[in-house]
Amino acid sequence: MPLIPAMTIPPGYRAQSEDTSSEFVCSAEDIVPQKLVWRSGRDSDQQWRDILGVLKVQGDALDQDYLATWASQLNVLTELNRAMQEAGFPAV
Repeated sequence: MPLIPAMTIPPGYRAQSEDTSSEFVCSAEDIVPQKLVWRSGRDSDQQWRDILGVLKVQGDALDQDYLATWASQLNVLTELNRAMQEAGFPAV
């Protein structure tokens, strides 16, 4: 199976190999809300830098509706909006 460049992996993508096994592949939109959850209650500078890095690198390629939906469901929407603004983007 050919590798998919990270910037083109759709959120929630499931990769299937030649032997018919499959695995979920995390997109940037999957990683950001999860890192926000991991960071909550810990105030981890490393997680925050990772979040900002993903947002800055992926930029306009991010599916902001998907991000906002998951951030809302995971109760980290306020933190996502803060990260988006700190990364130079409008809140979702």
